[in-house]
Amino acid sequence: MSLDIVIYMELHHPLRLKLPTQLVPAGAEPEDIRECLFDERIDRFTLRSHQQFYSDLFKTFGELLDRGCKLSIGVSGAFLRYILLLAAPPVHFTPNRGRKSGEPTANYHLMFPRWDEFVSQLQLEQMPWGFGNLMTHPNAEIICIEPYSSLSFYLDIEMFIQQTAFFKEWWAERLGKNISAAATTDLCMNNEIYKSFVNLQFNAVIMEGAEWVLQGREPSYLYKIKDHPFLCLRHKPLSLQTMEILSEPLQENIALQMKIIAQQIKEARGDFILLDWDINAMRIYDNQSGVPQKFSALSQLCEDLDALGVTFSTVSEVATKFSNKARQLILPAFTSTRIEVGMAYLLNSERQQWIFEFMHHAYNMAKLSKNEDLIDIALWLAQIDNLKLAASFLSGLKPDWYSPSYWGGLSTDELLKELGQAYANFINAVRYYI
Repeated sequence: MSLDIVIYMELHHPLRLKLPTQLVPAGAEPEDIRECLFDERIDRFTLRSHQQFYSDLFKTFGELLDRGCKLSIGVSGAFLRYILLLAAPPVHFTPNRGRKSGEPTANYHLMFPRWDEFVSQLQLEQMPWGFGNLMTHPNAEIICIEPYSSLSFYLDIEMFIQQTAFFKEWWAERLGKNISAAATTDLCMNNEIYKSFVNLQFNAVIMEGAEWVLQGREPSYLYKIKDHPFLCLRHKPLSLQTMEILSEPLQENIALQMKIIAQQIKEARGDFILLDWDINAMRIYDNQSGVPQKFSALSQLCEDLDALGVTFSTVSEVATKFSNKARQLILPAFTSTRIEVGMAYLLNSERQQWIFEFMHHAYNMAKLSKNEDLIDIALWLAQIDNLKLAASFLSGLKPDWYSPSYWGGLSTDELLKELGQAYANFINAVRYYI
C-alpha cells in the first residue's frame, strides 16, 4: 500500500521555427539568423487564450500548495522566455524586417538574446501571474532540467552537463538553496545521462518506469545504481489514466473518476507513487470554458488523496525517506523515454531520421565556428519538440495547441519539407563563420 504521492509536472513551451522558412541572407549576423529561423510572434487570440490558461494554472497550483499539497516542478528555458513574451504589453513589440511600413506591431515581439545572456538578467520577481511565488513556495521543489529541452545528451554530452550545471546554479542563486533533483526532457534516461547527474551531484533523478527497464519490478519503489543519485520512477499506468481523463472533453462523472484514481493510488503496492502531469495535454481541446473545471478536478484529486491519508512529498523527500530501502536497478544500454519504445518513436521514418541528421550537422557546424551565438541557435534547433512535431505530422495529427495558427494552412508534406529546410538554411549560414 502506497503512503506517499509525488506529483511532478514540467512547464515547457518550445521555441517554434518559422514555417514556411525564411531565407537567411549570405553573411548574416547571428541575431539576423535567429530572427530568420524562429517565430516568436503571438497572434491576438493565442495571446488572450494562453494568458488566461497560465494565470489560472499558477493560481490553482498556488492554492494547492497553500493547502499542503507538494509539487515537484521542472521548468524549461523556453518556458521562461514564453511567459515573459505573454506578459509583455504591446508597446514592447517591435517591427522586424518582414513587416511593411505602417503595419500594426501588435503581433511582433522583441527577439531575446542568446540563452545565457537572457537568463543571467532574469529575476523571478519579473515573472507574471505569481509564477515567482509558485517557484519559491516551501511546498514546491524545483527539478533541474537541461534548459533547451534538447537532444544535447546525444549530440554532445559535455554540453549537456555544462547547460544543466548552468541552470542548476541559476536556480540555486534565485532560490537561495541547493537544487538536489533532476530530470530530462521526456524523462529520457541512459547510462551517460545518469553518469552526468552523478558528476553534477544530484541526489535524486526522475526516470520513466518503463516495463522493459523494470522487467517485472514495481515502479513504486526507490531505486539506485550504486549510491547517488537515487532513481524515482514515474508510475506510467496511473499517470496516463489521470491525463487521459484531463485531456478529453469534460465528462459528467469526472469527479467520480478522480475518486477512483485516488483510491487506486492508496491501494497500489510500494512505498510511493510518482504521478507525472502533462500540463499541455490539459489544453488540447481549445475550450477555454472547460479548463477551470479540469483545474478543479486536479484540486479534488489532491483533496481525495489527503482524505485517504496519503502523504504529499517531493522527489527529494522520498529519496531521503526511503534511501535505506532503495533497490538495485540496471540501466538499459540505450535510452528509455516516456514512450515505451524509447527513442524509436521519434526516428521511425526516413523524414524523422533526416531531421535528426540535420540536427547533428547543424550542431557540429556551429561548434566548428566557435561562435557562442551560433551554438546557442543550434541547441534551440536540437529541441526534441521538432522530432515530436514531425511524428505528429506523419501521424496525421493537427499541430498542437502551442503551434502558430498559420501552420494549419500547410500540408503535411509542406510542413516536413520546410522543417528540414530550416536546418539547411542554418547550415548554409554558418559556413561563412568557418
